[in-house]
Amino acid sequence: MYLHRMAFRGLAALAAILGTWAAPGLAADEFENYGNVRDFLVAHTRVVELTGEHGERVVICPEYQGRVMTSTTGD
Repeated sequence: MYLHRMAFRGLAALAAILGTWAAPGLAADEFENYGNVRDFLVAHTRVVELTGEHGERVVICPEYQGRVMTSTTGD
C-alpha cells in the first residue's frame, strides 16, 4: 500500500508539471503532441524511446517504473 501511495504521488506530481508547463508562444494543444512531450521529458528525466518499422514511437521513463509516457503511430 505504501508503494502505491508513493507511485501515485510521483505520477500526480508529473501530471501537475505536465499540466502547468507552458513555454512562451506554445499553446496547450501544441504541447500535447508527441515531440513536445518527449522533449519535455528528456529535459527532466531519463527516457527510452522505442521505434517501429513504420514510424511508430513510444517514450518510456525507467525512473517512473517503466511507464509509457507518450506514443505516436507515425501518421
